[in-house]
Amino acid sequence: MTNDKVRIHQRVQDVMNVDELYNYIYRYVHDNNMEQSIMALEMANECHKEQTRMEGGPYIIHPLTIARHAISLGIKEDNIIATMLLHDVCEDCNISETSMPINDIVKAGVKAMTFEVKPGEDKEEARLKYFARLIDNREATITKMFDRCNNVSTMALIFSRKRLVKYINETDKHVIPLIQQARIRYPEFEQICFAVEYQMNCMLNSVEMLLEFNDSKRV
Repeated sequence: MTNDKVRIHQRVQDVMNVDELYNYIYRYVHDNNMEQSIMALEMANECHKEQTRMEGGPYIIHPLTIARHAISLGIKEDNIIATMLLHDVCEDCNISETSMPINDIVKAGVKAMTFEVKPGEDKEEARLKYFARLIDNREATITKMFDRCNNVSTMALIFSRKRLVKYINETDKHVIPLIQQARIRYPEFEQICFAVEYQMNCMLNSVEMLLEFNDSKRV
């Protein structure tokens, strides 16, 4: 890891300390009697305990961070926070949402968040269907925008140039339009959608400008 990446990684770790995040979420969901999120936190922590992120940190830091981010912007709905905590469990832990000890609203949100390629589909076709159906699920839509915001914030640490470009293009093509639809479809989250879209666009623009700068240095 280069010195620049070490410095960036440390900056991220200073904000997203896994123990502090876990303890904050634990206290928050218990203090507010968020039954679904209490169960979701326990299950997510157990399911992801042996998993790591691409940058090497414990995987649980990802769902904890997006839940913390959402709470900081005023999202207090039990079903949404629970969906955020569990959003990767089916996809990464080979667990069906039907077996989870959560209500049907959270199960539907987790299912909508789970990307899968069905027999006869190619990956791009599956991705188009995935993003098209997200907007119909309120919990999944809000979860996806925070999920992508967190992934965009760390992508420069771990992605190759080719993958960075692909991820930026996918975000522009699918996620930004999803957020814009959500501002209309779910007006109670309009202010939050604006804040997340603005933050994400700032990060995307910064990375794109750096990529262009590096390309110009090679010429």
